[in-house]
Amino acid sequence: MTILAEMAGMSSRTTHRDQRAVDAYRFHAKPIATCIKAEPNQKDTLIERVIFELAEPELHPKIQASVNGSYREKASPEVKGTGFVVQPLEAALWAVDLRRLLSRVSSSCHKS
Repeated sequence: MTILAEMAGMSSRTTHRDQRAVDAYRFHAKPIATCIKAEPNQKDTLIERVIFELAEPELHPKIQASVNGSYREKASPEVKGTGFVVQPLEAALWAVDLRRLLSRVSSSCHKS
């Protein structure tokens, strides 16, 4: 585990001791830091890959399931940004994935 992910998890423990919350913080830390460090012209391609490539290997099973794409099995009305940790993470990942899909469709239309 990286120091960045460990520190993010530790910061979560001050208010959220549940392992799902700690692991969600650990997961979020690396993509955010990577995007901040990226050059402006790299950010779009970085966002597409960084979320899925930078997941920690030992995340809570529910967090790992979201990171692995469990949200893709849900229809739009089933994705909720409310609730405790797992649902908001799932909604954020769903939104990024939808953005990528729409970008690909748009790109295909412009090439035709």
